[in-house]
Amino acid sequence: MWVRQCDLDAQAEAPPPIPIQIASNEEFVPPPPTPEQLEVAARLQALSEEGARRQGLSRRDFLRTGSGMAAALLALN
Repeated sequence: MWVRQCDLDAQAEAPPPIPIQIASNEEFVPPPPTPEQLEVAARLQALSEEGARRQGLSRRDFLRTGSGMAAALLALN
């Protein structure tokens, strides 16, 4: 099954600033997410919820800020 990036973004409550899951350009079927990718997604969700609460923003708005990008990079690290 093809998984387009726009479909992933539409399903996500708040898409991450850095793509975590491999998306298809319709030339190949992407592999399922690895345990590491799922762990990064969980870390990013926890960091963004905490950061959004501290700044008084929704998680979606928080991820659009520079702080959201920093949280995504921290989760990847």
